[in-house]
Amino acid sequence: MTGGVAIAIDAIVAILLAATVFHCLALEKRLKQLRADEAIMRRTVADLATATGNAERAIATLKQTVSTADASLAERLESAERFAADLSNNVRTGEDIIDRVRQIVETTRRAAAAQAVVGHAAPLPANPKADSQASRNANTRLAAAAIAADRLVERARARQRGEAA
Repeated sequence: MTGGVAIAIDAIVAILLAATVFHCLALEKRLKQLRADEAIMRRTVADLATATGNAERAIATLKQTVSTADASLAERLESAERFAADLSNNVRTGEDIIDRVRQIVETTRRAAAAQAVVGHAAPLPANPKADSQASRNANTRLAAAAIAADRLVERARARQRGEAA
C-alpha cells in the first residue's frame, strides 16, 4: 500500500504543481496587464498635471481680465454719474430760466394790458398803428421765446430720462 499512497501523493503533488503553474501563468498575465495599466496611468497623470497647469494659468489670466474690466466699468460709472449730475443741474438751470422767461412774459402781458387800458383813456399817439404793431411784435417775440424755452426744457428732461435708463 505504500506504493499506492506514494502514487496518490505524487498525483496530488502533480495536480498542485499543475495548479501552481496555471496560477502563475494567470498571475503573470495579470502582472503584464497591471504594468500596461501603470504606463497608461502615468501618462494620464502627466496629462492631468499639464491640464491643471493650463487651467491655473487660464484662471490667473481670467482674474486679471476681470480686474481690468471691473476698473474700467468703475471709471465709466463714475463718468456717467458726473454726466447725470451735470445734466440734472443743466435741467434745473433751464427750468429756472423758463420760469424767469414766463415771469417776464406775464409782466409784459400785464403791462401791455395796462397800457391798452391807459391808451384808451389817453390821447392817441401820433402813429397808433406803429405803436400797436411794435407791442404785438414784442409780445409775439416773448411768446416765441417762452415756447422755445419750454421745448428746450422738454428736450433736456427727455435726455435726462434717457441717461437714467
